[in-house]
Amino acid sequence: MRITFFARDYPLNEREIIVLGIQLSCQRARQSRITFSDNEKACAQQTPLYRLLREGITTLDSTICTTEHELLFIYSLFNARNYLCNNLELLQKDFEVVYQNHIQRYPELEKLVQELRSSLNISPENDLLLKKAFLPFIRSTWADMQLFQPDLIYLLDKDQQDLYQTVQTILTKWSTICQTEIHWNDNLIRKMTLTLDLLRRKNFDEKIELYIVAPSDFNFLYYRKQLEALLDDHFIISNMIYNTLDEVVDDVFFCSRRIIVCDTALYRADLGSENTLIFPVSLNTIDEICFKINQIVRPVKISLKG
Repeated sequence: MRITFFARDYPLNEREIIVLGIQLSCQRARQSRITFSDNEKACAQQTPLYRLLREGITTLDSTICTTEHELLFIYSLFNARNYLCNNLELLQKDFEVVYQNHIQRYPELEKLVQELRSSLNISPENDLLLKKAFLPFIRSTWADMQLFQPDLIYLLDKDQQDLYQTVQTILTKWSTICQTEIHWNDNLIRKMTLTLDLLRRKNFDEKIELYIVAPSDFNFLYYRKQLEALLDDHFIISNMIYNTLDEVVDDVFFCSRRIIVCDTALYRADLGSENTLIFPVSLNTIDEICFKINQIVRPVKISLKG
């Protein structure tokens, strides 16, 4: 399910977190007004997101913020969340603009990305995924707002705890060298750690191709990266990001049998058919699903020709 906010599509869970943040801010504003510096304002105002929010809020029947400072706080909520687009090319163009505004303009942030890449031994092939994992994390630090960002609670296993400590050390060392005043949110560090842990995993040596149904561009790119490692020369992964199974199963342009990898959050068991093989998958089970598909890939390729 997708919810449209100010010309951007947000998954339901992201929308709920944004709404929760706005509700909390409304309660907080009654007791303590929030203020932002001129530099923080200028940084936000030069982004497309701020302009979208400012224009979008004027179209509402009720006012959810009464001052520019409250608008900037709402901007901080949206700025830290992931949104969707069903066209990978357009989404990538948008990502390049956002990445330039929030990271490439600041050499010290580029150095932090490089430090994470080298210290964690993340393959250059995973560079785009690293940037997509890092972007929402660093965007949440705008105006030192990370401590005030609502989110789910993220838990780590023992190996991930070790990685978490490494990431914390990297952030602390970087903050000291760059003399930043960012107050890091431990929960958001754990959230990024889970993603970085995925990017450090060993890739496959073989290759395979499918359609992908995913709730976000990061999930799509991560699934695509793992599946590309299994693809043989006869297959090509679709560039479309499908956010519901219905978009794939019911599309009139599909005339042949096909394989679909679907995120478990979007999976529906009733949509499989003789012509469509659907595999539910998560970020943590993609390796197992790849192995399963690899075991049946040759008979599947024969049936697809029939």
